Amino acid sequence: MVNFESALRPLDGQISLGVNTYKGTSPADTDLIGGQIDVLFDSAPGVVPFLQGGKVRVLAVSTAQRMPSWPSVPTVGESGVPGFDVLGWLGIVAPKGLDPAIQKKLSTDLKAALALDSTKASLSRLGMIPVGSSPEEFGKYIGSEIVKFGDVIKKGGITVD
Repeated sequence: MVNFESALRPLDGQISLGVNTYKGTSPADTDLIGGQIDVLFDSAPGVVPFLQGGKVRVLAVSTAQRMPSWPSVPTVGESGVPGFDVLGWLGIVAPKGLDPAIQKKLSTDLKAALALDSTKASLSRLGMIPVGSSPEEFGKYIGSEIVKFGDVIKKGGITVD
């Protein structure tokens, strides 16, 4: 598991934390709850069950804006690291060359599903924020993430073990 959030911290020079590499979030969550580590960057959906069970406390969210589902939780930027903005996102992609009619149907149906109040409520309970953009907008977003994390990888000297 590559921890890009950890790679971003030293670049700013404001905080320095030890970095542990895990082969997934489950072992990391176990170590956090067991007291072997003091802090963990994790996805909102991964945290929710432990938060609801009183096992963890959310110190900050990594996005530039506060999360609507956790409005009292500050951002990392508000907590002293200005400009910190890391969003864990999910998206649906298809093979290159997909029939445009199928792509349009998938996009239309997915946007409609994400617009449903029941879908929004379910995702919000998991700490997720539905977007439902167009394939073109999502492609641009993926491109910007490649540039952003490409710079992090280069500046941080990150390699695959």
